[in-house]
Amino acid sequence: MSSNLFQRRSVLISCLLHEFFREKVFFSYAGDFYQKKLVEILQPAKVFSINMGNLPTKSFSEGKNKFHVYRQSARLFFLQTIKFAIDVSKNISKNDIVIFYNITARNMFCFYFLKYFRRIKCFIIVTDYNPPETSVKDKLIHLSLKRSDGILSLSDYLNIHRNTLYSNLLLLPDWDIPRKNELPKVHPNTILLSGMLNESTGLSLAISMMDYLLDYTLFISGILTDLDEEYFKDSIKSKQNITYLGKLSTEKYLQLLGKSEFCLSLRNPRDRANTYNFPSKIGEFLCYRKKVISTISYKNIDRYILNADYNAQSLAESIKKAKSISFEPEDLLEDFGKEAFLSKLNMLIT
Repeated sequence: MSSNLFQRRSVLISCLLHEFFREKVFFSYAGDFYQKKLVEILQPAKVFSINMGNLPTKSFSEGKNKFHVYRQSARLFFLQTIKFAIDVSKNISKNDIVIFYNITARNMFCFYFLKYFRRIKCFIIVTDYNPPETSVKDKLIHLSLKRSDGILSLSDYLNIHRNTLYSNLLLLPDWDIPRKNELPKVHPNTILLSGMLNESTGLSLAISMMDYLLDYTLFISGILTDLDEEYFKDSIKSKQNITYLGKLSTEKYLQLLGKSEFCLSLRNPRDRANTYNFPSKIGEFLCYRKKVISTISYKNIDRYILNADYNAQSLAESIKKAKSISFEPEDLLEDFGKEAFLSKLNMLIT
């Protein structure tokens, strides 16, 4: 299938958040950034986004994007998902190819409505997946993935559908890779932990690690999801080599990223969900020529990152070893460039 025909026929179902709501609701910066880049590369004919939260119910269009925002309500939840599915259905044809950015409770009815009522082919890009062990929602998501027409997974370990392709960094090289002379001067011995901050993403591990790295400085930015912010600030007050910055604007975050020497991806390998999820921040770190330390091995990109065991001492030793490593992100272009991504997507849908 030619790329032009594919772009004319493709429809993306996302959870992109309109700029107007960004300061009003909790959202994943990395996930939102990833979807924007997906739209730039895929250039779909239409994009439909659904979000829920403490927001006024509102639907509006902006170019080829249509945003649906609903006030969070358990009583109205199912009705809201039906309304979204009907609006999507009214605006696409049977010959369109629908690509879902993850399957969630919010877009699941839309998936089944389009696939079984409209008989439209539905594919899924999977960036987040939880094994269906106890949660009814996770079991339904698992079933949706199995019944899709194909999956493009960021995890090497997801084995649900016979028509599955894998690529950890499928969008990385289309990100804006800065030239060396465009980057801020790196501050030696600086370490960055950013994103959603909790036990599963290695917050306490990073803090313990700094007991072995007294000559280094750890910067922590992002959103605490399990801890009260004031309590956390108080708990690290005695740690002279740790600075907590909270949620930063995009501009300030990129400045912090630019000057950091090391970046951490500390997913807990004992948490099964982390086996099936790939932190898109790793791609962001690599674009900025950072030395990335990860506690989970990712087969496609192991030669670009340094792996460490999930304990403070091993992590500290890996940081010290990484002092001598240099990395050029252009090396990734051949395997993970725009053309490689579109080629994989075409293989999936044809």
